Amino acid sequence: MCQSPDPSICFCGRRLRIRRLVERYKSVRQRHWTRAEARHRRREVKRTSRRARNSSTVSERNGRPSTGREERATKVQAEDHSHLQEQGS
Repeated sequence: MCQSPDPSICFCGRRLRIRRLVERYKSVRQRHWTRAEARHRRREVKRTSRRARNSSTVSERNGRPSTGREERATKVQAEDHSHLQEQGS
């Protein structure tokens, strides 16, 4: 089984065991990192949606004119509402 002349300095079994440990560690590390990345991505999406939701209320509270992006968003909402009213009638 082993080419080593002295069985006391044979590393066959040990090398196999080390390789198995390394593979298991790599797979666990990969899974953990993907999960962490997904959590980070989810947090980013949540933050952006919250910012988009209160952007108009924040501008009104601060008393400064709303930016073009917010005006565009309100315009689109008004169009959606009119479309829904047309559907209902």
